Amino acid sequence: MNTMFDNNPDMAISLVLFALCVFGFAACYESPTPEEEARHEYKAANNCASKASGSSPRCWSSADWEAYCSRVRCK
Repeated sequence: MNTMFDNNPDMAISLVLFALCVFGFAACYESPTPEEEARHEYKAANNCASKASGSSPRCWSSADWEAYCSRVRCK
């Protein structure tokens, strides 16, 4: 019985490599932590999704505040 893999062994190799890639990406996927989910919900609720809205202090992260306070005097 001839199969398509007998006539084209490269097809079998390609299929195996494709399956490994799919499972590799699935294994590397990490679900967001509760902190990341809370941050995302806060940003969505306060319209902090765009870059223009990100300039609003209520949308700043702690790293943004550190950068700001390194340039100006924060109380």
